[in-house]
Amino acid sequence: MEDRRDRLRALGELFRQLRKGAGLTGKDLALRASVAKPTISRIETGRLLPTPETVDRLSTALELNDVDRGRLAQLDRLA
Repeated sequence: MEDRRDRLRALGELFRQLRKGAGLTGKDLALRASVAKPTISRIETGRLLPTPETVDRLSTALELNDVDRGRLAQLDRLA
């Protein structure tokens, strides 16, 4: 169970780093991706495993390249 929790935290931390790197607040990202602000917070704190659709929406909103999209997809599958 701890391994899954660690993977969720790693996924959340990666999302946070990418969001901050894009110069966005959680609210900005939520608006761009059409998801609720609490969803962003729960993902970034490792309390929510995003659906593949949500990962895609966030990736698009963050304008991620293929490498970063792949990193997120891999972590999402492992979590």
